[in-house]
This record gives sequence, structure tokens and C-alpha cells, in this order.
Amino acid sequence: MGGVTMGHVWAEVSFEGVEGKRLVKALIDTGSTYSAIPYKLADELSALRTGRKEKLELADGTFKEFEVAYVDIEVLERRTIGSKVHLTDAEEPALGVLTLEELGLEVDPVSEELRPSRSWRARAPSRY
Repeated sequence: MGGVTMGHVWAEVSFEGVEGKRLVKALIDTGSTYSAIPYKLADELSALRTGRKEKLELADGTFKEFEVAYVDIEVLERRTIGSKVHLTDAEEPALGVLTLEELGLEVDPVSEELRPSRSWRARAPSRY
């Protein structure tokens, strides 16, 4: 389930790559479009790394390049197949709004917990 720490929403999230799966605490970042996972987690999972980089604008207006990878993501018994993530030096993973939309999840503004935003239907895997 989700939880709040100092104004941040967290959830138990399962990430799965080509050769590994891990259940970790992840930040639910409604201010980010894309999800991100640490390089270390990507290596542990054998995430499908593309070798491609994308330049993204950060909250402070600066730009930074991030390597693109693909993993499966599961939260609250909802699963994506082949979700795009960006690799980062941060210590914890973060789920952005595109992943939340894929999963049909949102942050409840009153309880500040993760909840379904719609009934669950399987979604077509993203293309990569």
C-alpha cells in the first residue's frame, strides 16, 4: 500500500527485468512525467537497456540526459509490460505520471495514498 513521509507518497513496487525481480519502496512522483530507477537496480534486474539517451528538463529548468531502459512494473496487483524508465544516480526509484496512467492509478488528494483511477484492464505493451 502507499504511505506518506514528509509530504511524499511512497508505495511498494515490484520491478522486473530480463533476469530479476525486486520489491522495493518507490516514490510516487506526480511532478514527473517519466519513471526512473537507479542504475544499480537496473543492473540487478538485467533491465532491457537500449543504449539510447533522452534529454529531459528538470524541475529547476536545467536539462540532463538519461539512459532509457524497459522493465515490467507491478503496483497494487496492477502490472505493466515493458514500461519505459530512465536510469538515474538517485538512491530510490520513482514512478511518474505516465506509469501511473498505464497502471490506472492516482494519488488520492485527501488521504495522500495510491488508489485506482479507473477499473483495471490489460493495456497493450509499449513499443520499444
